[in-house]
Amino acid sequence: MKTKPTMKLLFLSLIAGSVPMAWSDPAEESYAFRKRLECVHEKDRRDPAATCAANEFEVKDGFSIVLPKDASDFVYRVARDFEDYLAVSMGVMPQVWRGRGSGIGDQGSLKVSVDASLRDREYRIEVDDGVSIRAHDERALAQAFYRLEDRMNLRGGPFLKRGIENRRPRFAVRMTHSGYGNDIFPDEHLSQMAHYGMTAILVFLDDI
Repeated sequence: MKTKPTMKLLFLSLIAGSVPMAWSDPAEESYAFRKRLECVHEKDRRDPAATCAANEFEVKDGFSIVLPKDASDFVYRVARDFEDYLAVSMGVMPQVWRGRGSGIGDQGSLKVSVDASLRDREYRIEVDDGVSIRAHDERALAQAFYRLEDRMNLRGGPFLKRGIENRRPRFAVRMTHSGYGNDIFPDEHLSQMAHYGMTAILVFLDDI
C-alpha cells in the first residue's frame, strides 16, 4: 500500500531539486557588485498600473522644488539629487529653483526650510496640494528628501499620501566601512550610504 510522502521528505526533495539549478547559474564577474553600489537611483521603479488615489498628491512633470534664496550648496545638491530620483526612478521631470517664489508653474511645488526649534535630527513633511519640509538642520533636511524617495518607492509611483509626518532618526551616529573596497569611497557609494541613513564612515590608519 502506497503512502503519501511526509512533509519532511517533500521538503528535502524540493531542496535537492533546486541544487542543480543553483549550480548551473553563471558565475558573477569579479567585482560586479560594485556596479550596484554605484547606483544611487534605480531606473524605472514606477508601477505602470499604479494610479493616484483621492487622498494622495501626485508629483507630475513641471513640479517645482523651491529652495530659499540663501540655500547652501549642500542643500542645492540634495535638491538636485531628488530631481534626479524623480526623473530616473519615476519618469517625472521636475525643476529646482533657488530663491524664486512665483512663476514656477502650476503642477505644485516642494518648499523647504530649516527650523532650529525642532528637535535635533527631526524633520516634518506636510503634503496637501503640494509638499513642504521643515527640518532642524541641513542634514535632517537631506534625510527628509530621502524619506520622500522611500515613500514613493514603496508606493510604486510619484504619489504621496496627504497629511503630516514627523520623523526623527533614533541614532545620532551610524558608522559604516566601505562596501566597495578597503577604504574606497566613490561619490556614488557615499551618496548611497547617506540615503540609507549612515552619518559617518570608518577608515583604517597606520602609524597615527
